[in-house]
Amino acid sequence: MAVLDGSPRTATITATGQVFVLHLPPATLSRILEKYPTIARRIDDELRRRTSSAGEQVAPADRVDRARLADLSARLRSIRNPDRAAAPDAKSRWLGLSKLFARGT
Repeated sequence: MAVLDGSPRTATITATGQVFVLHLPPATLSRILEKYPTIARRIDDELRRRTSSAGEQVAPADRVDRARLADLSARLRSIRNPDRAAAPDAKSRWLGLSKLFARGT
């Protein structure tokens, strides 16, 4: 969900055996979702299912894009954990990194 809505990662997975990991930066995921709308639709379906099971109904959309998925992800995050729901905006994240590098750490 973090790659969709820009929020901090909130889940950890521990493998019990050998796994293969695919790292998808946000820009790459956006290109995949544009090229393969079926993938975007399946993610949309799952986010709507989870949102519904958390008590909020979301209508299906005619068109599913990354913005829609980010919105659903943020809505689900706010339902499940209201204290951690707000994602920092891009400018805040950038300023945080620039301050880190300015200190030399």
